[in-house]
Amino acid sequence: MVKSPSTAGLWFSPIFSLLIPITLAVSTLAAQVPLAPKATIAEEQDYAFAYGLYKDGLFQLAGEELSKFIDRYPSSLKQPDAHFLRTECLFQQEQYDLAVKGFADFVRRFPSSNMTDNAYFRLGDTNVKLKKTDDAISAYKAVMEGHGESPLAGEAAYWIGELFFKQAEYEKAAKYYLLSYENYPNNRLRDFALYSVAWTNQRRGDHAKAATTYRKVVQEFPQSSLTAASKVRIGECYYHLKEYKHAIEELSASRSTIEPADQKAEADYLIAESFYHLNEFESARKEYEAFLGSYPGHKLTREVRYALGWTMLKQKDFSKAAETFGTLVDTSDALAHAALYRKGVSEKLQGNREIALRSFTRAFADHPNGDFADNALFDAGMILFEQKKSQEAQAFFSRLVKEYPASDVVSDSYQMLAESLIGEGDYEGARAAFQSALTKGNPPFEGKVTSSYQVGWCLYKLKKYKEAARQFSGFIETY
Repeated sequence: MVKSPSTAGLWFSPIFSLLIPITLAVSTLAAQVPLAPKATIAEEQDYAFAYGLYKDGLFQLAGEELSKFIDRYPSSLKQPDAHFLRTECLFQQEQYDLAVKGFADFVRRFPSSNMTDNAYFRLGDTNVKLKKTDDAISAYKAVMEGHGESPLAGEAAYWIGELFFKQAEYEKAAKYYLLSYENYPNNRLRDFALYSVAWTNQRRGDHAKAATTYRKVVQEFPQSSLTAASKVRIGECYYHLKEYKHAIEELSASRSTIEPADQKAEADYLIAESFYHLNEFESARKEYEAFLGSYPGHKLTREVRYALGWTMLKQKDFSKAAETFGTLVDTSDALAHAALYRKGVSEKLQGNREIALRSFTRAFADHPNGDFADNALFDAGMILFEQKKSQEAQAFFSRLVKEYPASDVVSDSYQMLAESLIGEGDYEGARAAFQSALTKGNPPFEGKVTSSYQVGWCLYKLKKYKEAARQFSGFIETY
């Protein structure tokens, strides 16, 4: 089943990694600034040689040749370009401490260069690499504020949004994403920016607003690589709004246009989940089974198989449910633990109590810290109690109340521990356990009624008649 965005984010990850390759204007440097009128052929050749090494990705050699050029031709009009490219070579070699100094030096020395916007942008990139977020934001802002006409200005706004998003400052993130989308019509990341506005709204829990914005991505950027994901997110937003029928309608209508396969798989999963939440278990089951057949090896396969087993359990198809849960139990993750417990529940309901007992025992033995370890102990104890194996049942209930005092079944466990002790003739121990059942955890009303009465009955069996009488009187007044 779809988890909160703290467990769904696992597989829905629309915020893209920082620093997708930025195509700087360096590829056209040679055409941007002509050589000095009196430039020698040697100067032209030396620059062309260094630039060729850079273009070929030989950054160390290129940096060395550019340093020679800078020293050899101090009056060249190519000095700014050479300085920029030499620093870019440091960046490409991941020498970020040197690169950040180089780009900062460039913007100080060459404030009027046609590469200054690139240098500020790269200064932002480099500070991101160094995890200096505030410095990165300042550098990107310098592109926006001082070079608003640059094709990099809109991208700078987008990356500022990304940095704020990573810091969970969603309002600021949305502001800069929106600036990137609205203020820079030629920005090549406009679709990413608008999508990120939607994702930020979704992350903030405003699913209705997010759905509207995702729809805008689909309408304005039909050829975008994000269009398919936007269609899926629209359905996901309606799912989180618990408008399950609407989610099914949206996803079913757009399913044939959703590519690639991983996006279509997410859509199919949401359709199945929506049917489940509508209690349309047969439809949900068909969708889960279709998913498993259509997307073998998908990252959601285990989660879908668990959901299928749970749906079968809801349909009272206990045999199939146990079989399906059984395919998930041979790993050490939390899902395997949950599946092992559900397998035991299915087997118990099917009437295979001995097999169920083994599943429950394995569930708490293999995963003592698992979410269902206490429930497995309780259910195992119940099977033993029903088999009139009081001492063995007592051991399970005793372990539960000792090791899992915060369990939601701790009150029930005290009550069953008391019943087991009665089976052994230990009325004093039973009385104490019934008393604990009244005060530990959050006992249900029926449990309170039973335990309160049984305290009096144990006192009676212990021949403590006055205390028993007081207990029964209190019982009559309370219940």
